[in-house]
Amino acid sequence: MPVLLRLGHGRREKISAMRVLYEPMTYIIVVMIAIMTFSTVVSAQGTQGQFNVVDNQWRPLQYMADRLQELSGDMVITYEDPCLVWDGDISYMSSTSGTRAQPRRRSVILPEELKNEKHGEALANIVLEYYHSQTDGPRYKILKSAWGLHIVPAQVRNRNGQLEEAVPLLDTIVSIPKARRTPSEHIDAVCAAVNALTPSGIRLKAGQGWLNEYFAPHELVKETRYLLTEDVEKVKFEWGTDGKKARDAVIELLDNSSTTLTWRLLCDPNENICVLNMLPITINVTNAESKLGKETLFHDRDNLLRSRGKQ
Repeated sequence: MPVLLRLGHGRREKISAMRVLYEPMTYIIVVMIAIMTFSTVVSAQGTQGQFNVVDNQWRPLQYMADRLQELSGDMVITYEDPCLVWDGDISYMSSTSGTRAQPRRRSVILPEELKNEKHGEALANIVLEYYHSQTDGPRYKILKSAWGLHIVPAQVRNRNGQLEEAVPLLDTIVSIPKARRTPSEHIDAVCAAVNALTPSGIRLKAGQGWLNEYFAPHELVKETRYLLTEDVEKVKFEWGTDGKKARDAVIELLDNSSTTLTWRLLCDPNENICVLNMLPITINVTNAESKLGKETLFHDRDNLLRSRGKQ
């Protein structure tokens, strides 16, 4: 059973599951991290770094980003969807509520020898090469920042099926006036700034989840795990930025969080909406019996922020 951390009684306590708010489309999906399937990249025996088959995934590189994150320890690995318009990149699902568009499912075979590769940037680039060689899907590239690695769209097919240069939403140059806001309000401001400059009709929104709780000092949420109404004012801080890519603005903002956060920017081809999901990182850990498990980190940056005088 994957191991997560619960906030409580002044320390981080291990529990088997924790609900995380996740919004990949225009609606909110509650994901139980503990029941996510890890076995197709990390072996059933728990050998750290062993790869097998990434099978029939809507977003194989998002799936790989999750697995690479677990293998890479505290190196943050983010993922951003392209905006899909070509029918060959889209599948349609019928239900009682109508027909919905989803990215077309794709599979990638990753050789077991990759378990011997050094985790981090080198392994991420090798995985990307295997994805490109085995699929006709969008092309990606890996950017590097002080925050970590960022898997972003490089090329995407137009309506005629021809590859064109992709323009990631978070490449938009934004300026955000300085103001005292909650973390979730800051992210809303980033999304609003992107939308004001995006002519394509695609709209970016924040899948905020527990963002204010992630930013809050552990002391504020250790008893309830939720930020009380009377404590909301305590997590507000002044922030703004001028003339930066939205991605760099988000990184600058996340540096104020007491939890190391990653993001998954997922786009819904049915609704022309992309959702910027902020999530704590999950890493592989080995217990006293040498068995591999999962640990999601919460408030791991408390001491760092305290040393900077930000708490």
